[in-house]
Amino acid sequence: MSPLDRVGSIDNVLRPRLVGSDAKMSDRMIMIGTLGGISLFGPIVAAVFVTLWDVYGRAFADSLPPTD
Repeated sequence: MSPLDRVGSIDNVLRPRLVGSDAKMSDRMIMIGTLGGISLFGPIVAAVFVTLWDVYGRAFADSLPPTD
C-alpha cells in the first residue's frame, strides 16, 4: 500500500466525521477550518487535560503507588 493510498483511506474515514457528508464546502476551506480550530482550541484542551490530571492525582493520591 503506497502512502497516497493511506491518505485516501484516512480521508474517507475522517472527513465525514469532521465535516459531515452533506457539507458543500471545498477541501481547502475544510482544511483551513480544521487547522484554525486546532490552533485556537489546542491550548484550551491542553489546559483542561493538565487540570484534570492534577485533580485526578490529588483525588487518588492515597491509592496511587508512591513516587520518588
